[in-house]
Amino acid sequence: MLAALPLLQFAVVYAVFGVLAQPLVPGIQWGILVIPALFSLLFAAADRKKLLDNGHDETPNPVLGILAPLYLIARVAVIGPKSIAPLVVWVVLQAAAVVGVLVLLPMVLAAAISNG
Repeated sequence: MLAALPLLQFAVVYAVFGVLAQPLVPGIQWGILVIPALFSLLFAAADRKKLLDNGHDETPNPVLGILAPLYLIARVAVIGPKSIAPLVVWVVLQAAAVVGVLVLLPMVLAAAISNG
């Protein structure tokens, strides 16, 4: 789930601002950043538990999950190169989400930048 978080975040942003056409109110940008960070922490903790259940003695600190790519990089460093797939998926989906915002929600992006 941690690797798919950019897709989930984009889907929610697109649904709210693209489909439902809700206005971008000042300060909502923080919610768009903080809520996924909280989910990222939960997913990192769940990932750590699964790694421990699968017999890994060392696991990355789930607090690193506040920034999903940091946790995923630490995961590769601790578990080894066989765990690189979630990091690659996260990078690809994050790039796709950025392109999606640029292409599908340019007015929302402009409003977010001007309110920033």
